[in-house]
Amino acid sequence: MPVESGFLSRSSITDDSLSLQGADAAAAAAAAAAAAAAYDEIPLKPARPDEPMAQAFDIILSETDTFSVLDLSPTLVSEDAEDAEALNRRNSVYAEFCSSKMGSDNYLERSSQALVGDHKCKYTQTNKYNSVSKGTIATTWDIYDSFSTPTENKESRETEQVDYLVSTRTEQDTSEGTMSGDTGSGVSSEGELEGDLFMLKSEPDLENILSSEAFMNSMLIMERVIVVNIFQPKLAAFRGLPVLKDPDSEVRRGSEEHLTEKKEKYLTPKLEPLWVFVSPLTRGHNITSMAWNKKNPDILAVGYGGWSSGNLQSGLICCWSLKNLMWSERVFSCHNSVTCLEFSSSNPSHLAVGMYDGSVAIYNVQVGDHTACIADSRDCAKRHMQPVWQVTWTKQQLQLSGEEREEVLVSVSGDGRITKWLILHNGFNCVDLMILKRSQGRKQSLGAGQSKTENVLLPLTTVLCIDFHPDDTGIYVIGTWDGGLHKCSLSNSDHFLDTYCKHPSPVTHIEWSPLYSDVFLSSSSDGTIQLWKLDTLHPKMSFTSVQSIVDSVKWSPNCCTVFAAIYRQHVEVWDLCRSIMLPTVVHHAEPGVTLTSLLFAKGSDSVLVGDSRGEVTVYKLKNFGVGKGKKFQVCNLDDVMESVAGYVD
Repeated sequence: MPVESGFLSRSSITDDSLSLQGADAAAAAAAAAAAAAAYDEIPLKPARPDEPMAQAFDIILSETDTFSVLDLSPTLVSEDAEDAEALNRRNSVYAEFCSSKMGSDNYLERSSQALVGDHKCKYTQTNKYNSVSKGTIATTWDIYDSFSTPTENKESRETEQVDYLVSTRTEQDTSEGTMSGDTGSGVSSEGELEGDLFMLKSEPDLENILSSEAFMNSMLIMERVIVVNIFQPKLAAFRGLPVLKDPDSEVRRGSEEHLTEKKEKYLTPKLEPLWVFVSPLTRGHNITSMAWNKKNPDILAVGYGGWSSGNLQSGLICCWSLKNLMWSERVFSCHNSVTCLEFSSSNPSHLAVGMYDGSVAIYNVQVGDHTACIADSRDCAKRHMQPVWQVTWTKQQLQLSGEEREEVLVSVSGDGRITKWLILHNGFNCVDLMILKRSQGRKQSLGAGQSKTENVLLPLTTVLCIDFHPDDTGIYVIGTWDGGLHKCSLSNSDHFLDTYCKHPSPVTHIEWSPLYSDVFLSSSSDGTIQLWKLDTLHPKMSFTSVQSIVDSVKWSPNCCTVFAAIYRQHVEVWDLCRSIMLPTVVHHAEPGVTLTSLLFAKGSDSVLVGDSRGEVTVYKLKNFGVGKGKKFQVCNLDDVMESVAGYVD
């Protein structure tokens, strides 16, 4: 559109235009020229204010583009907004999500900044930081109080406050009465007396605390800690650990111990007493048997009883622990004298016990009350009628009445029966593996110089001992009163597999070697100890030191050539690598004391000896690995047997 003067913008011209006349048109033209200069626009022709406009023209004003400098989304939305309901649902979902994460180790509520700026190094001057080492001791009761409920803590604090107020009130009353000189001046008002009575009633019952199970357990732990601290040198020697020495006396005794260690290298082997298992309850009771727990070697079961000279003593079982050497952990009273006992391997808490009246019982040593006896053969119609001389557990996969048993209990008795015991749903039942009877040939005259020999059945043979093969548990060896040694099998209940060359007197004990599975020892009342091999019917070696009854013989679990034998008045320890003619150590009992039981310790070079006074003495095998200033070389049992002339196959 033609114009005489003015300015054309870059915007397009529309029909809706604005008409300007006179001075207003001139001012608008000047403003348009200024705007054109600001936007580098080129004016067509400058306008003059005094010059009248010949013709009107149109000017278009338009909005420029918007530049966003800062844009913040609103955090609040009106309830009438269209998306208010959707936002409420999102807020509720987020609140549930946050509540589910509270208490989780993977969730942490903290503020964070998305944009991390560049790192800057800033230096400042401060005082020197000094570190100080601090330490504290947290006892068991501190930890218990810290983790107890707030209600319990509040009650304990209230009890302490009551005790403090009662003691303070008593002191105040006493002091006021003394100062005033009047006996009635110290009497509190009726309200104060009621408050004092309420506080006295709120004191804890000491009898209930002392008889509570938690208090008894705490006292048991404290007692064990004190006893172990007292017997630390003895227990360290028993386990082969270094002895904790007193630092105050270490310097003073340093030179003496050095001389003692130097002398010990040249001393002969001996038995050094460590401690004695005895209590007022067991003192005077004859010890008949001892057994270690198969799973926990720190638990020792000891059986007490006596039947000599027709005086039958009451039975007693005590379970001792190496964590408390002064008092037994469990005590069980038996209706008759205990003759033997043995722990189970599959159920370590089950203790099998044989008694003099022929009873067989199983005790659960985890229970300390009258319910500990879980099985008793007194109600069984097939129970033994003579004393049970040995009980042993053997692992068998036998099937009886459709039930499989991993481990069974076997007992031998004076009635000649070898019996297997099973715990069934209907009670304690037994099955005879073998019944031993003696037969003797007797000639009968038929006349005319003819005679006939017939077998006469004699009373049953007393079985005194039994032991199962360590590898093949279906094979076992028994010892009898008439001196016989028989190899038997669980699959044959009528006949022996083999009969070894018999002892002239009753066989008192049989034990397989824990390190050589085909070698076993037997002891007899004839004063001899025989060493046998499974496939040889004659003894490989025989040991005799004195003409006295050998009550028991035990292999060492640590050395294949060491065994111990107990006599009535002394105990012998043999080391076949040193000598096969004489025992290495002979330890005599005190006058008037009879040694009755013997047992090697597991995991230690120690031996336990029980006597007629009810004492179990633990001895350390001292200087057993040293001889003539140099360490003794360990030998092999096969080499020892083959080197003996006259005992080679």
